[in-house]
Amino acid sequence: MKDDKLGQPSRQSITSNLWKKIWGIKAPQATKSFLWRAASESLATNLNLHKRKVVESPLCPICSMHPESVAHALWTCSVAQDVWSMGSRRMQKLCMQDGSFKEIFMPVLIQLYPLELIEIAVTAKAVWHRRNSWLFEHDFHPAIQVSKQVLAELNSIGTWLENSEKRIKVQVPHITQWSAPPPEFFKANWDADR
Repeated sequence: MKDDKLGQPSRQSITSNLWKKIWGIKAPQATKSFLWRAASESLATNLNLHKRKVVESPLCPICSMHPESVAHALWTCSVAQDVWSMGSRRMQKLCMQDGSFKEIFMPVLIQLYPLELIEIAVTAKAVWHRRNSWLFEHDFHPAIQVSKQVLAELNSIGTWLENSEKRIKVQVPHITQWSAPPPEFFKANWDADR
């Protein structure tokens, strides 16, 4: 019989908090799913495909200098850094550390404000789409173009958030309180369905 009084390892709670933070970002579901896949190291990078013997080389298809891990593809590759350098000042000042994307991303989730987290999520996804556009369509978008796409999507998300907040406000029913009638009046309640 399992003893319920035994503690859980702290790593599990840290990871659980990471998933909660990712799923709590106010961004479209596809963007949150992408972040979850990135933090789970389940993107189809050359390193992951090489481990499964799908591709011959684990090197980054863009810079050809380092193995293409998720962290490299989305964060540390010089080509990815070109896009990140065009983001907000706080994003530009984030430290570039080695490790998995999850290890890089966890401190970022703690340091940044909710709107900045949306920017991080949208930018990471845009960097990945830029990489895939180069790899599969041989079309390499300049960093300024990717940055403009990120800004357009952030504006779209801002509009989406405003509209969803309005819908939520509209959907909240007005709560009425009972008040006594004036002294010369009577109130009668009845069920009209019966």
